[in-house]
Amino acid sequence: VGEPVATIDGTQYASLQAAINAANDVQIVALIDDFAGDVKIAEEKKVVLDLRGKNFNVGSDCGINVLGELTIKDTAGSGKITCDDTPIKIDGASAKVTLENGQVISNNNYGVYCKEGGTAIVNGGEISSLDAALTGNNTTGDMNFEVNGGTLTAGRGPVIYMPGQVKLKI
Repeated sequence: VGEPVATIDGTQYASLQAAINAANDVQIVALIDDFAGDVKIAEEKKVVLDLRGKNFNVGSDCGINVLGELTIKDTAGSGKITCDDTPIKIDGASAKVTLENGQVISNNNYGVYCKEGGTAIVNGGEISSLDAALTGNNTTGDMNFEVNGGTLTAGRGPVIYMPGQVKLKI
């Protein structure tokens, strides 16, 4: 099946998606090795992902598809999520991503994309992207952004792109 890439309370999983699916609301999914691929957080699912200094290379555009809730943290201090396109899509009024620390990096696109009422909260860490670090699109519904700390960087254009109906708290 392959080497384990994630753990929950000592139980190891060969796939990050399997660990996410197995986790309950209070358990932490921790990377124990670098991971490349995509994951989906189901609606009504709440997941805490600890990068633990590892690299999560997202394989496709919007490859972290969040319909529930995802909290990203990094207890080791050097963990990062990278993608050539947009790594994270937050899709739906009950969908939320909270970045506590760690890095989210988009090499050629947007950092975090909110649609249909999704919410992105940045408490710490860093989102850096070629285009807007936090983005929405007025043709794909409302977006909600809250920035309490951390660093947002865009290589070109605005760091926060918010067309249409929105809620912004900085």
